[in-house]
Amino acid sequence: MIKFSEEVHGYMRAIHGGITKILFAPFRDAGLTPPQAFTLGCIRQLGDGATVGDVCRELKTPLSNTTNITLRLEKTGLITRRRDENDRRRVVLTVTNKGREAFKRADEVYEKLNERIDAVFTPEEKANILAALKMLEERVGEDGEQGERFNGKN
Repeated sequence: MIKFSEEVHGYMRAIHGGITKILFAPFRDAGLTPPQAFTLGCIRQLGDGATVGDVCRELKTPLSNTTNITLRLEKTGLITRRRDENDRRRVVLTVTNKGREAFKRADEVYEKLNERIDAVFTPEEKANILAALKMLEERVGEDGEQGERFNGKN
Protein backbone atom coordinates (compact mmCIF):
# COMPACT_ATOMS: atom_id res chain seq x y z
CA MET A 1 0.00 0.00 0.00
CA ILE A 2 1.35 3.41 -0.95
CA LYS A 3 1.91 5.78 1.96
CA PHE A 4 -0.06 9.03 2.01
CA SER A 5 3.12 11.12 1.85
CA GLU A 6 4.34 9.21 -1.21
CA GLU A 7 0.99 9.78 -2.95
CA VAL A 8 1.20 13.50 -2.15
CA HIS A 9 4.74 13.65 -3.54
CA GLY A 10 3.68 11.78 -6.66
CA TYR A 11 0.73 14.06 -7.37
CA MET A 12 2.74 17.21 -6.66
CA ARG A 13 5.52 16.08 -9.02
CA ALA A 14 3.03 15.16 -11.75
CA ILE A 15 1.14 18.46 -11.46
CA HIS A 16 4.33 20.50 -11.29
CA GLY A 17 5.81 18.63 -14.24
CA GLY A 18 2.72 19.08 -16.38
CA ILE A 19 2.34 22.76 -15.63
CA THR A 20 6.05 23.39 -16.07
CA LYS A 21 6.03 21.67 -19.45
CA ILE A 22 3.12 23.82 -20.65
CA LEU A 23 4.18 27.13 -19.15
CA PHE A 24 7.86 26.99 -19.92
CA ALA A 25 7.69 25.91 -23.55
CA PRO A 26 7.85 29.55 -24.74
CA PHE A 27 10.76 30.22 -22.39
CA ARG A 28 12.62 27.07 -23.47
CA ASP A 29 12.24 28.29 -27.03
CA ALA A 30 13.90 31.54 -25.89
CA GLY A 31 16.70 29.58 -24.17
CA LEU A 32 15.56 30.20 -20.58
CA THR A 33 15.46 27.70 -17.73
CA PRO A 34 12.40 27.56 -15.44
CA PRO A 35 14.24 29.35 -12.57
CA GLN A 36 15.27 32.11 -14.98
CA ALA A 37 11.69 32.42 -16.23
CA PHE A 38 10.32 32.56 -12.66
CA THR A 39 12.86 35.22 -11.76
CA LEU A 40 12.17 37.27 -14.89
CA GLY A 41 8.43 37.04 -14.23
CA CYS A 42 8.88 38.11 -10.63
CA ILE A 43 10.95 41.15 -11.65
CA ARG A 44 8.31 42.05 -14.20
CA GLN A 45 5.54 41.69 -11.63
CA LEU A 46 7.37 43.71 -8.96
CA GLY A 47 8.06 46.45 -11.50
CA ASP A 48 10.97 48.75 -12.17
CA GLY A 49 12.99 49.38 -9.06
CA ALA A 50 12.67 45.83 -7.74
CA THR A 51 15.80 44.64 -5.99
CA VAL A 52 17.47 41.26 -5.81
CA GLY A 53 16.30 41.11 -2.18
CA ASP A 54 12.70 41.76 -3.24
CA VAL A 55 12.90 38.86 -5.70
CA CYS A 56 14.39 36.58 -3.01
CA ARG A 57 11.56 37.34 -0.63
CA GLU A 58 8.88 36.97 -3.29
CA LEU A 59 10.19 33.66 -4.66
CA LYS A 60 11.52 32.39 -1.31
CA THR A 61 14.91 31.65 -2.85
CA PRO A 62 18.42 32.17 -1.45
CA LEU A 63 20.21 35.42 -2.28
CA SER A 64 23.11 33.59 -3.94
CA ASN A 65 20.77 31.73 -6.34
CA THR A 66 18.84 34.87 -7.22
CA THR A 67 22.03 36.85 -7.77
CA ASN A 68 23.41 34.19 -10.12
CA ILE A 69 20.16 33.98 -12.07
CA THR A 70 19.91 37.75 -12.44
CA LEU A 71 23.50 37.86 -13.68
CA ARG A 72 22.60 35.33 -16.39
CA LEU A 73 19.44 37.27 -17.28
CA GLU A 74 21.53 40.41 -17.61
CA LYS A 75 24.03 38.64 -19.89
CA THR A 76 21.20 37.60 -22.20
CA GLY A 77 19.86 41.16 -22.30
CA LEU A 78 16.54 40.37 -20.62
CA ILE A 79 17.12 42.63 -17.60
CA THR A 80 19.44 45.37 -16.46
CA ARG A 81 21.12 45.42 -13.06
CA ARG A 82 22.43 48.57 -11.44
CA ARG A 83 23.63 49.54 -8.00
CA ASP A 84 21.34 51.82 -6.04
CA GLU A 85 23.09 55.19 -5.83
CA ASN A 86 21.84 55.73 -2.27
CA ASP A 87 22.65 52.24 -1.00
CA ARG A 88 25.46 50.45 -2.83
CA ARG A 89 24.43 47.11 -1.29
CA ARG A 90 21.15 47.16 -3.20
CA VAL A 91 20.99 45.96 -6.81
CA VAL A 92 18.02 47.39 -8.73
CA LEU A 93 16.55 45.30 -11.55
CA THR A 94 14.62 46.35 -14.65
CA VAL A 95 13.12 44.18 -17.39
CA THR A 96 14.31 45.23 -20.86
CA ASN A 97 12.26 45.33 -24.05
CA LYS A 98 13.80 41.97 -24.96
CA GLY A 99 12.62 40.61 -21.60
CA ARG A 100 9.10 41.92 -22.16
CA GLU A 101 9.04 40.31 -25.61
CA ALA A 102 9.94 36.95 -24.04
CA PHE A 103 6.75 37.21 -22.03
CA LYS A 104 4.32 37.92 -24.84
CA ARG A 105 3.98 34.29 -25.94
CA ALA A 106 4.29 33.01 -22.38
CA ASP A 107 1.42 35.23 -21.26
CA GLU A 108 -0.81 33.75 -23.95
CA VAL A 109 0.06 30.20 -22.86
CA TYR A 110 -0.42 31.11 -19.19
CA GLU A 111 -3.83 32.62 -19.87
CA LYS A 112 -4.98 29.51 -21.76
CA LEU A 113 -3.78 27.28 -18.91
CA ASN A 114 -5.64 29.40 -16.36
CA GLU A 115 -8.81 29.30 -18.46
CA ARG A 116 -8.50 25.51 -18.64
CA ILE A 117 -8.03 25.20 -14.86
CA ASP A 118 -10.95 27.55 -14.17
CA ALA A 119 -13.23 25.67 -16.57
CA VAL A 120 -12.77 22.16 -15.21
CA PHE A 121 -13.50 22.82 -11.52
CA THR A 122 -16.64 23.97 -9.76
CA PRO A 123 -16.35 26.84 -7.26
CA GLU A 124 -16.65 24.33 -4.41
CA GLU A 125 -13.88 22.15 -5.86
CA LYS A 126 -11.64 25.19 -6.28
CA ALA A 127 -12.20 26.17 -2.64
CA ASN A 128 -11.43 22.62 -1.48
CA ILE A 129 -8.26 22.40 -3.56
CA LEU A 130 -7.01 25.76 -2.31
CA ALA A 131 -7.82 24.84 1.29
CA ALA A 132 -5.92 21.55 0.99
CA LEU A 133 -2.91 23.22 -0.64
CA LYS A 134 -2.88 25.93 2.02
CA MET A 135 -3.03 23.31 4.76
CA LEU A 136 -0.16 21.38 3.17
CA GLU A 137 1.95 24.53 2.86
CA GLU A 138 1.22 25.60 6.45
CA ARG A 139 2.05 22.21 7.93
CA VAL A 140 5.09 21.19 5.92
CA GLY A 141 6.11 24.27 3.96
CA GLU A 142 9.50 25.83 4.64
CA ASP A 143 7.95 28.67 6.64
CA GLY A 144 5.74 26.35 8.68
CA GLU A 145 6.55 24.68 11.99
CA GLN A 146 7.13 21.28 10.40
CA GLY A 147 9.34 22.80 7.71
CA GLU A 148 11.54 24.33 10.41
CA ARG A 149 11.84 20.95 12.12
CA PHE A 150 12.79 19.24 8.87
CA ASN A 151 15.49 21.84 8.24
CA GLY A 152 16.99 21.52 11.71
CA LYS A 153 15.74 24.89 12.94
CA ASN A 154 13.91 23.36 15.92
